[in-house]
Amino acid sequence: LEQCIEHAGALYAPDRLHGVRVSVKKLRYALELGQEARLGRLTPAIRLLKKMQDNLGELHDREMLLDRVRTVHAAQGHPALFEPLQRFTRLLEEETRHYHAQFVVHREDLVKLCVGARQQVSDVVPIGRPARRRPAKASHRRAARPHIAADRASRQQLTTH
Repeated sequence: LEQCIEHAGALYAPDRLHGVRVSVKKLRYALELGQEARLGRLTPAIRLLKKMQDNLGELHDREMLLDRVRTVHAAQGHPALFEPLQRFTRLLEEETRHYHAQFVVHREDLVKLCVGARQQVSDVVPIGRPARRRPAKASHRRAARPHIAADRASRQQLTTH
């Protein structure tokens, strides 16, 4: 999520903001599972994520509708529809700016939430430490190899005699 927020930046970029929304949703669901497992008090973080998921969803919906209205507006030749479509386009643009502004206002809150969530998780699950590897089962293979080598030598002797 943190990387998506940085990638989205503060300027309006619909595809990047949609990526933030998807990441917000994934983190929200992960925190809800953590809360169910009693890994911590996560309600405020979940509440912010839900609010941002809803906000970014509304933004995405407006953007998709705006794109469709612009397409219809460009294709429409009927003069009676020009002004209503123009007003509707302005309304959608205004709402889109509103939802984007809400994202920008809460952008740093989301980054802080990511840092806090990472810290909480690292207290429970070691993050960044290499996992202990199981010892390789080479000892079994090594024990079998002399036997294989002996079998090969026996076969070679049989074929040469």
